[in-house]
Amino acid sequence: MSREVLANHIKVISFPEPSQWTFNDYVEDERNRIEEWYTALSREAKDKFDSLLKNTAKIPDHTQWGGFKFLKGEAKKERIWQLDFIAEKTQYRILLNIE
Repeated sequence: MSREVLANHIKVISFPEPSQWTFNDYVEDERNRIEEWYTALSREAKDKFDSLLKNTAKIPDHTQWGGFKFLKGEAKKERIWQLDFIAEKTQYRILLNIE
């Protein structure tokens, strides 16, 4: 498994102040797969995803986020969590590493 390099790229989403969290995406092999995924989303899916990030940024305790799920097994050991949202009858599952 290759190590991902943190890029200085933060999505331009207006968060309420003060924000409790900062959400970053990553670049691997010169590609920003998160940006590619986000760009391909429908307008409705983008709006729902942006809203999900805005709302979670306000809540200090990530276990209280709406759509938040604890994963089991290896994912739990690696502190990988899941956020869900639905847009246009499609469920999206966002994986997060929360330190």
